[in-house]
Amino acid sequence: MISAIDIGLLLAISAAFLILLQKYWKGYSHFPITLPFVLWIWHLLFTAFYFWYTFHNSSDAWEYYHDPTFRGNADTWLGLYGSGISFIFFLVYPLSQFLGLSYVVVFYLFSLIGLWGIYYFIGICEDLFQLKVEKSIGFLLFLIFLFWPSMHFWTAAVGKDGPAVFAVMLFFHSALMPKNRWFGLIIALVLLLHIRVHMAALCLGAMAGGYFLERFIQGNIKLREWAILLGAIALSIISLPWLLPKVDVFEVSFSAIAQSLSEMQHRFADTNHGLDLREMSISSRYFTFMFRPMPGDSQNMLGYGLMAQNIFILIVIIVSLYRWFQRRSFPRKAWSIMATLYFMVGTFIFSQALSNLGLIDREKAMFMPILFVGILAIWLKQKKATI
Repeated sequence: MISAIDIGLLLAISAAFLILLQKYWKGYSHFPITLPFVLWIWHLLFTAFYFWYTFHNSSDAWEYYHDPTFRGNADTWLGLYGSGISFIFFLVYPLSQFLGLSYVVVFYLFSLIGLWGIYYFIGICEDLFQLKVEKSIGFLLFLIFLFWPSMHFWTAAVGKDGPAVFAVMLFFHSALMPKNRWFGLIIALVLLLHIRVHMAALCLGAMAGGYFLERFIQGNIKLREWAILLGAIALSIISLPWLLPKVDVFEVSFSAIAQSLSEMQHRFADTNHGLDLREMSISSRYFTFMFRPMPGDSQNMLGYGLMAQNIFILIVIIVSLYRWFQRRSFPRKAWSIMATLYFMVGTFIFSQALSNLGLIDREKAMFMPILFVGILAIWLKQKKATI
C-alpha cells in the first residue's frame, strides 16, 4: 500500500525534479518545456506499470529493496560496496535503511535517474542536428525515438539499467565538448566502473579509437596520439586480470574466455525465452540480438510489443541504409567514429553471449540511443561538422 507520507514525498520529489528540469532546459534547449514535461508523464506511465509488474512477477527491483543485505553477504552498509549488483544494493541501503524511504519512493528516484539519461539523448541531438518542429521524416523519427517504449520501461525501475543508461548518455553528451564537460566524463566513467565495468572499458576504448582514427583519416598522427593509443592498449592489458572476473572469466586466456562464453550461452538457452546460440551462425546471433522477437517468437503482450518495435526499427534501418548508400557519407570526426565503434563492437560482443530475449532488450537500452543518433544523422541536417 502507498501511504499518505509516500504520496507527499512523491509530490515533493516531483516538484524538485521539475524545478531542476526547468532551470536546465531554459539554458540549453530551444524546445518548449512542454516536451520534457510530456516525456516525464510518459515515463511515469512505464514506472507505474513496472512497479505493478514487480508485485506479480519475479524482479530484480524487488530484491534490491527487500533484501538489503544482498542475500546475507554483508552485515553493514560499507560491506555492500562493490561493483555490479553489489553497488545497487549499496545505493539502495541508505535510502531504505537510514532514511526509511518506502519501495515506491526508491523506485521513483531510480526512475528519474533513467529519465534524465533520456534527456541527455535530447541534448546530444540538440548539439548535433538542426532540430526544429516541422513536418519531416527526421523530426518524426526523433519524436518516436524519444518515446521509445523499451527505453522508458527498462530505465523505470530500481536496478542497474537506469543508472547505466544515464551514465552512457552522460558520457556521450560530455564527449561532444570534452574540454567544457570533462566533469561529466569523469562522473559517467565512475558510475560505469561501479555499475557495469565492461561498459566503462568499451566507452574508453571507443573514445581512444575515435580520436586516433580521426587523426589517421586526416593524416595528422603525432607522437602524442601514438602515445595515447599505446597507453590505452597497455592499460587494457594490465587491467584484464581485474576486469575479466567481473564477467565471470577467472583466467586471462582465449580458452577461458571461450569456455565462459559457452557456459553463458548454455545457461541462457535453458531459461524462459532463451534461444540456443550454439546452433546459430555469427550473423544469426547478431540478428537475434538486434531484431528478435519477431513473429513466431512472441508468447505474451510484452513480447508482441517488442516484436512491433523490432519490425519498425528493422524497416527504418533498411530505408535509412538505402538513403545512406546514395550519399555514402562515412564518419570522419572523433565523436561519430567513437559512437560507431561503441555501437558496433558492443552489440557484436553482446550478441555472441546473450540469448534470452528479455535480457537482450534490457541490455540494448544502452545501445539504442546511439543507433537512433546514427539514423537521425541520415535524415536531419547537421548543426556542425561533427558527423
